[in-house]
Amino acid sequence: MKNAVSRLASVAARYPTESAPRFAAPCRAAELLDLQGATGLPLPAEVRSLLSTHSSIVAIDIHKGYWIGGPTNLARSVRRGDYPTFVEAETGRVRAQPVATDGGGNAFLITETGDVWRWDHETGGTWHVAESFEAFLNRIADDWEHYLAEDRGWVYLV
Repeated sequence: MKNAVSRLASVAARYPTESAPRFAAPCRAAELLDLQGATGLPLPAEVRSLLSTHSSIVAIDIHKGYWIGGPTNLARSVRRGDYPTFVEAETGRVRAQPVATDGGGNAFLITETGDVWRWDHETGGTWHVAESFEAFLNRIADDWEHYLAEDRGWVYLV
């Protein structure tokens, strides 16, 4: 997990200051508890580890925007019913909670089994994007690297 966050920070450092991703200070324990209370699910250890280091990683100026974490905003959105609480996996319906959003109103959900799915707010559809939260963060780092290289052929998560 630390390797994925270090990789994100390393890629972020190569961006111009005005568009560089921002890594926020750690969140408070109360924010973690509030998010858990809103979702009714325990936070996966990988997510808890990230939020305990950076309450959010915001990269709105990269492609269509990335917002990882932000427990207060995620909890508020969950209470409003903005995001689904389940995904339809091959094995059936699995409970999920948001861990990130993009600049277009879509969300990334982590399931009880640790898989990460993308939810499209316009269609309500979901699709699998990573086997773990760490793999998800590494995929975002891939996006950031390709955006920096102006790779027009790359298929971004957002």
